Amino acid sequence: MNLYIGNLDVNITRERIRTMFAQHGLVEEVSIVSDRLTDQYRGFGSVKMENDGEAEQAIRAINGRIMDGRRIVVMESPRSTHPNREDNNNELRWWRRHV
Repeated sequence: MNLYIGNLDVNITRERIRTMFAQHGLVEEVSIVSDRLTDQYRGFGSVKMENDGEAEQAIRAINGRIMDGRRIVVMESPRSTHPNREDNNNELRWWRRHV
């Protein structure tokens, strides 16, 4: 299951996120979105977890946790919810409404 993680500090590391989620299950991949021009992290990303039950447990445990003075947002990614959707414009609109 793919999870959206938001409201991250711009100085966060992939390893720190991996460690946080690994407490709840096997983490396959961690990605953090960065600005194309400055290469600075933009404060959100995703975590891919192998087991859906472990991913749901991670959502319950981590969503709303304070990290570096920020309340972290964790939810199922819209790509996991709609795996056949290829329309990126609709997905971008979903992100803007829900984040």
